[in-house]
Amino acid sequence: MNILFVGMTGVYHPFVAAKLFTGEIKKTDYRIAISGLYELEICGRPIFVGTDDMNNRVYVLGGGPDPAMAKTSIDQLVDILGFSSADFIVKVVKIKHDLFLMRLFRLTHLLFFRRTIHSIALWIVKKELQTLEKQVLAFKSQLVCTASEQ
Repeated sequence: MNILFVGMTGVYHPFVAAKLFTGEIKKTDYRIAISGLYELEICGRPIFVGTDDMNNRVYVLGGGPDPAMAKTSIDQLVDILGFSSADFIVKVVKIKHDLFLMRLFRLTHLLFFRRTIHSIALWIVKKELQTLEKQVLAFKSQLVCTASEQ
């Protein structure tokens, strides 16, 4: 199965949520290397994060100002292409400061501000880590329930 975490940008809180989901980072160690992700994000393609313990492939994607609409569009595309929810699941990740992070991300093209911007973004993500953890745990529970029904 492929799992796609979508946020306004793919490189901050969705990336941390995906890393929490795969178990690559623990709640006490939220710091991640995001500096190289800017170039991947601006290409507009999903970024491969890794696999979880069930061998699901996990990706992140920036959905712009309306990640819920991006999720709907991707879900419809999955249906059109003949896949099922057992093949591809999209999870929208939200925190309080989504819009602010998206605006910060837009400034990362200014190379001399990039390190400062990433530091501010990670500080915000740290403040919202508990919210991300709850979303990831709820999503994992939902997946387990869905798998047991099938």
